[in-house]
Amino acid sequence: MAKQAASLRRIFDATAMRMLAEFEETREAQHRPSKGTLREEIVLDVFLKRFLSRNVSVVGSGEVVSVDGDVSPQCDLLIVDLSAPFLIEKSGYRVAASESVFGVIEVKSNLTSAELVDAYEKVVHVKRMSRSAYLSKGLITRRVYGRTWEHFPLMGMIFAYDGAELETLGTGMATMAAKYRDTPELQVDSIWVLNRGSLTWADPGTHRINPAPEEGDAIQAISSNPGQVLLQMTAHLHAFLQSAFTPGLRILDYFGDASFGNHLMAWVPDEEGGRQRRRVEASHPGGWRRRGRQGLAGFAPGPVLGLRFVLTRGSGVPGSCIGYVVGLAVESEQADDGVAQGGHDVSPPGCVAGADLGAVLVEGDVRCAGGPSGGGSRCPSVLGPRPPGPRVARRRGRRR
Repeated sequence: MAKQAASLRRIFDATAMRMLAEFEETREAQHRPSKGTLREEIVLDVFLKRFLSRNVSVVGSGEVVSVDGDVSPQCDLLIVDLSAPFLIEKSGYRVAASESVFGVIEVKSNLTSAELVDAYEKVVHVKRMSRSAYLSKGLITRRVYGRTWEHFPLMGMIFAYDGAELETLGTGMATMAAKYRDTPELQVDSIWVLNRGSLTWADPGTHRINPAPEEGDAIQAISSNPGQVLLQMTAHLHAFLQSAFTPGLRILDYFGDASFGNHLMAWVPDEEGGRQRRRVEASHPGGWRRRGRQGLAGFAPGPVLGLRFVLTRGSGVPGSCIGYVVGLAVESEQADDGVAQGGHDVSPPGCVAGADLGAVLVEGDVRCAGGPSGGGSRCPSVLGPRPPGPRVARRRGRRR
């Protein structure tokens, strides 16, 4: 074990030396933005891609956007979900949905007190962004920052090659931390200065490091050589990110009220087993039918008898959007031939609140999916009566 530990320390010592050597080479770059990009790439390629946990991905500079339209400042390094796509990826620059970002790292050549304030505020901005466009929530939870989360909270770090004395930087970090003392989840989780050491959160009694601050934690300065800084930073990253998870990005929420185009026609099943062609005069709302019962809250359990996709228009309020509703018919437990029915409003964000959305279901009653009428009461389909033609009802594989 002692030999393995010594070997690992030598690996981190060599990695640190390589990073510092490549940092010196970047001094030849005359253009300041290019110099900054080169130094970020050293952290990315020489260190993070080699030692970061493989359940996440780390990429270079980009922005983070949220469903409500918030946009982050440019971030130096992003730690992201492997399964989620970037909304934009072009010429080495990326735009990521806030729900797909696990962490952000700001990189500085020389961390001064002023640079610390700038980097701290950038991290806080990204941490504060809304994260709500998930396919599901609550299936997995994690307790961190003194509370339980239904999604993975965002981690934020500052990395520098060199900087002011740790005591000076620690005072600056304490000043910034005081601004967010009631919201530990917004704090910068750690600061790493390759040529000096680190600033982390720790239990004030035991001095044990806490990768994510909680109320009552102290800021702790540790003087280290470059190899020790990388070793400790690696342990910190793994402790936070090894259990990284996401409920899945619901990218539809980012589409807003965008339309997919115009419906031309539909081929509707008839009672002989064939399909009749019908012309549809409506704009497509940018949605699709959900199959099965999972995710359709509010419906009684039971076999699915029929499913019909119904386009509905808003109430005519200026600025309202075209919505879409899933009508789901399920077997009723009250009567053999009864059919319990309901509508589920899954309209894109941006629809005017209170817009009257309705759905004609496969068989029987009509329920409002939203609007003043409320669930369960009769309301008209806003597209008018159901088009003429054979009606189909399915129950346990039988036709009638």
